[in-house]
Amino acid sequence: MISYSIFTLCFLGLPLWSTSPPLGGENSSKHFLPSKDAAVVVVMCEPYNRSAGKMLEKYGKRLLEPWVRPYYRTKYWLLGPDATPEAFLQTIRKAAKSHKVVDVLIFAHGKKGYLILAGKKTLSNAQIVQGLQHRGGEKIRMVYTTACYSQTHLKAWKQAGAFAVRGAPGVNRPLDFPRFYLGWMLGEDFRKASQNGYKWNKILHQFYNQLHPFLRQTLRLSSRWLQKYQPRQPREKKLYRRLKGALRIMKHWFRTSWNPEESKPYFLGGNPRIYQNPHTPSKP
Repeated sequence: MISYSIFTLCFLGLPLWSTSPPLGGENSSKHFLPSKDAAVVVVMCEPYNRSAGKMLEKYGKRLLEPWVRPYYRTKYWLLGPDATPEAFLQTIRKAAKSHKVVDVLIFAHGKKGYLILAGKKTLSNAQIVQGLQHRGGEKIRMVYTTACYSQTHLKAWKQAGAFAVRGAPGVNRPLDFPRFYLGWMLGEDFRKASQNGYKWNKILHQFYNQLHPFLRQTLRLSSRWLQKYQPRQPREKKLYRRLKGALRIMKHWFRTSWNPEESKPYFLGGNPRIYQNPHTPSKP
């Protein structure tokens, strides 16, 4: 599940949650991978909630791009309606042709055995294997996905050639991504960065669950006020539409309490670092 209002707030706390060594720390020179040899494919897609989708398309790349820029020669962005299953697989194959490693970041919905992309089109596990096995999938260093039930996708990505994959067993709320990515870009290994992100995720889940009754009541009162309010000026009407859109997103996001176990990270494959090429490890 995706909510970039909360996603943005999580990024504001990034510097406070790092206990990682800086990039280029001890022994990193043994496996250093220059950014010119790496590419990242970023998928951001919200086909169910149009208000959230517009926010994602408008702010998602702007928010994440400064964090990926120093570490990858090429950044491939598939946003909103451009994030079709066909375009996704083609982009990974394209990136693999001219780079030694490819990282994949997926911000999309999912169900058991499928990713849900633009237009609610699905990408099945079988299609991932068929589209990438021996066709660029072997260049994938890591796949980080926020999709729900993405634990059921792990074997497909591994079979397609990915070195390391991370997924969640249930309805995933990706509040751990900022802390994960901070650790990843500062040199933590893939699993440690994910596990540290999950610790942050659990803190946010606990905080949210304590506030949940108050938030629900606040949203109900806000909805009643909006129903009675009649905007007259064009400026007021524009603000009114934005508030209604924001309320729709928050109602969807806050409709139930959260279970952090559903977002617990599960792994398959190796355990790389951002400065390593796991496909051609250096000799000791």
